[in-house]
Amino acid sequence: MTQLWRWLATSPVIAVVRSGDAATEALNAPARCVFLATGDISDVGTYISRFHSREKVVFLHTDLIAGLESDQAAVHFIARRLRPDGILTTHGQLVRAARKEGLLTVQSLFLLDSLAVKSGLNAVLKSCPTAVQVLPGILPRVIRELKSMCSLPIIAGGLIRSQVDVEEALAAGAIACATGEPRLWWYRKVETVPSAGRG
Repeated sequence: MTQLWRWLATSPVIAVVRSGDAATEALNAPARCVFLATGDISDVGTYISRFHSREKVVFLHTDLIAGLESDQAAVHFIARRLRPDGILTTHGQLVRAARKEGLLTVQSLFLLDSLAVKSGLNAVLKSCPTAVQVLPGILPRVIRELKSMCSLPIIAGGLIRSQVDVEEALAAGAIACATGEPRLWWYRKVETVPSAGRG
């Protein structure tokens, strides 16, 4: 997991892959982390193997993979047969089951209104994922508020369409942004070097 945080520190955009064509683009992009949201149980293993061959960290979006049920048996199958690095889901029970299987976990939290934020955050804290993805990710003020209420790493996702969106989310406290925009998969964080003081 430490390696993942290191990679996200310099390459903080996560490629959200929703088609075979997008998978090919993500293979060649410098983004080190992938949210795989396409395919079914018969072919996602191939996608995962291809990404692993390029040393990418793969999270399987279990809610969007055809043929997978939302239960512990599915998580067991994912961990033992498909072998992604982690899962992405809205379901707390899948997060807990995946943690028992040794998988990294990202739980999605939809920021619909103040009540959804409060109840969603309580649910996330109970399941204790590796990180929480907030959707939509273009709400810097809410990201800052969540950061002050939650010690989990925050990933901004949904409606991230420009470099400005990425930079605003990161400045608000997100560790990464997840997007389906291939041009943003090439984004690199520029480290600023402090200027030498006059002596």
